[in-house]
Amino acid sequence: IRNRFEQVSKEYIPSNLPSWSITTQAEGNGNQRGGVYVIFSPRLCLHKIGKSKNVANRLTSIRVNIMDRKAHVVFYLIAQNMDRAERYLHQRYSYKRIEGEWFDLSKYDVAEIASFGKNYHL
Repeated sequence: IRNRFEQVSKEYIPSNLPSWSITTQAEGNGNQRGGVYVIFSPRLCLHKIGKSKNVANRLTSIRVNIMDRKAHVVFYLIAQNMDRAERYLHQRYSYKRIEGEWFDLSKYDVAEIASFGKNYHL
């Protein structure tokens, strides 16, 4: 069943996601560059704020773990320091945290996250 789910879930991966791994480090400070993402799960009706060096692979594993093949990325960015960017977003929306990295975000919250990424270079 798991292999079948993984095969079906790959159909829903947006083609614009980077499928390559980000392996470089930010200059001078040793911090990891990587993708910071917001994934929406229709089954859970929640958003996950997370980080990964490979967002496409992370999306596939999340779909398998939560058994929601329609989960999809609503926003991602490449951050110079993915740890700092993820931590900032977790703190910013902590009052909307349901459990772990899952948040009850509105469409306005997601738009604000996208704005932060553009304006503040997370």
